[in-house]
Amino acid sequence: EKEQQHFSCQTQLKASLESNAYLAHLLGAMEKRGCDVTPDFYSCRPCTLPVEGFYDSKLGVVICENNVRPSQVREVVLHETTHAFDYCRANVDSSDCSQIACAEIRANNLSGQCSWSNEIARGNYSVRRQHQECVKRRAILSLQSTPHCQARAKETVEKVFPRCYADREPYGFIPEV
Repeated sequence: EKEQQHFSCQTQLKASLESNAYLAHLLGAMEKRGCDVTPDFYSCRPCTLPVEGFYDSKLGVVICENNVRPSQVREVVLHETTHAFDYCRANVDSSDCSQIACAEIRANNLSGQCSWSNEIARGNYSVRRQHQECVKRRAILSLQSTPHCQARAKETVEKVFPRCYADREPYGFIPEV
C-alpha cells in the first residue's frame, strides 16, 4: 500500500507540475524574485503529522502521500507553493502569528481549496460569502494547530483578514482552479 501511495502521489504531482497554468504562473513569479525553485523542490513523502502537505524552507513543498487523496494533490501543491511564494517575497516570520495567519488566508484563498465543489463535499452549503467563510475557517484551523498561535487564532485571523484576503499576488484575481 505504501508503494501505491507513493506512486499515486508522484503521478498526481507530475501532472500538476505539467498542466497547472496557475502553478506555472506562480513558479514564474517566484523565479523572477530570485526564489530558489530547484528540480527537487517538490516531493512526496510519508508524514507523521496529520496534514496533507507543508512547505519547509529546506525541504521545499512536501506532499504527504499517506494523508492526501489523489484528487487533492493539485490543490495542496498550489496551497503549499503559495506559502513558498509568500516566504520568498515577504520573508514570513514563523514566530509572528499575524504573518502566519496572512499566509494561511492567502494560500486558502488562491489554491482552490475553498471552491464551491469542495465546500459542498464538506457539507458546507452556505451561498452567502461561502468562499470568504471557508478561507477564514481554514486559516483559523491552521493557526489553532500552531502551538504559539493557538490561543488567539480566531482573533488574529479576524484582524488581518481584510488586508490578506485582498492580496491576490501574483495573479491579481482569485484563480478558478
